[in-house]
Amino acid sequence: DVFDPIFVARLSEALLDRGAFLNLHLLSDRPLDHLKDYRSSPIGAVCFQLDAIAIKEERELAALVAAIRDMEAVASPVIETAGVRERPARPAEAVLAQLEPVLGETGLLTFQAAGTGARSSQPHGSFDEESLRPYLTRLRDAIPGAVQIQGGVTGATIGRIVRLGADFVVCGTEIFRHPEGRSPHQVVGALLE
Repeated sequence: DVFDPIFVARLSEALLDRGAFLNLHLLSDRPLDHLKDYRSSPIGAVCFQLDAIAIKEERELAALVAAIRDMEAVASPVIETAGVRERPARPAEAVLAQLEPVLGETGLLTFQAAGTGARSSQPHGSFDEESLRPYLTRLRDAIPGAVQIQGGVTGATIGRIVRLGADFVVCGTEIFRHPEGRSPHQVVGALLE
């Protein structure tokens, strides 16, 4: 449990001192319950799984977004665009209908563009542009904020992802588990190029 609330608060402060912000990913079926642990941390954004069991109801989603905004953070639902066999992706129209009541309060949409182990840090697929496109087409103009893309972000895919309109990319697996054993510093430099 390295990323406990104390560590997150310290990391947030260090990032703020350098002009950056922390984007906390709550990989949980109960994000509102877990968010309470981080209320005193100066977090810039909070990502949460839109398909999580506890937020399928409109009032739960509204409560979660309000709690994140009360922390002066940006709410960022994570939308599974590729899905996996056990948890297939929901159609873009269904996602938009679920988000509609809170879209004005959502500053960042995060698209999970590779199959994952459902709220897991383990990669189970590669970047799936074809699955992502309908979501970007349908949702990009509907939100007032930015777009973040994660899942399958590598040196080979990052150019395509940026051209698709990503304002932010999440590429932890590429950085911390690079298949050729490159250091995080080397990987970040190559990704920025």
